[in-house]
Amino acid sequence: MSVVDTREYSTLSDAKWLTIERDRTERGESAIADVRKRADERDVPVETELLRGIPHEEILDYADENDIEVVVMGTHGRSGVEHFLNGSVTEKVIRNSTLPILVVRVTA
Repeated sequence: MSVVDTREYSTLSDAKWLTIERDRTERGESAIADVRKRADERDVPVETELLRGIPHEEILDYADENDIEVVVMGTHGRSGVEHFLNGSVTEKVIRNSTLPILVVRVTA
């Protein structure tokens, strides 16, 4: 699953916001295609979703609505100012979920 963060930033023009949203959608589609390719190469069944909204909320809602038993998430392991400015979707999911969460460090 990939979630396109659709929160608007009031200081951006509509054109700039649309460019950012298009870029986020393309990155999400690319990530999903990569996961599907890797799963297909290993004969692992996979279901994919591209959602829009506030990422941690969409993940939690999807898990609840689809009776998910465990959530597996990647993290880049950012810290300091970068973590403070960007927040952590994984951290928000962990803090707000009653489900077990498996966090995998993403490299690259």
